[in-house]
Amino acid sequence: MFLTKEQKEVERDVLDGTIIGIGVTVDARNGSPTIISVLNGSPADRAGLRAGDVIVAVDGQRTDRS
Repeated sequence: MFLTKEQKEVERDVLDGTIIGIGVTVDARNGSPTIISVLNGSPADRAGLRAGDVIVAVDGQRTDRS
């Protein structure tokens, strides 16, 4: 398997337990990003995000595919 430098850094961070981003797992198969899980103590957890929340916009930009 070949990894780019960026992919290698992400893999290392995952193995080290480093939080990247806001600390959520997201699924977007149904059109809009839906939070699947929130890492305890992460920025998302502290902001009150929960599994099942739908992300409808980021910085005023809609996230749905329509």
